[in-house]
Amino acid sequence: MCASDLHVRRCSVCGGSGPFGADKHAKDGLKSHCKKCCAEKQADYRKAHPEVWSNWASENADRLKKKDSDRYWSDPEKGKARVKKWQSNNPSKVKTNSIHYNLSKYHPCLSGCLTKNH
Repeated sequence: MCASDLHVRRCSVCGGSGPFGADKHAKDGLKSHCKKCCAEKQADYRKAHPEVWSNWASENADRLKKKDSDRYWSDPEKGKARVKKWQSNNPSKVKTNSIHYNLSKYHPCLSGCLTKNH
């Protein structure tokens, strides 16, 4: 087999060479779009249809929480780095979450009154 016999897979959107996600219905088992283009397409859909995403997320909150926990505990060092990065990118949310946590912990009577939207 020589080098000219090898076929390099290209993304049908951006023309890049991957990586590609799995697709059990495709002949070769891979999607036609690279992972980056799939993520962009999914993000665009979520922005265009926020009601669909918010409904799905609220209906599957337990499932999402378990998935996040499993991802964190599969590699705790990587999880800690991801948390630190999020915290440095979202200081106002960290402060708000900290206030809500402390109020609910030290003032349990207020825990039912607190919402993340305030």
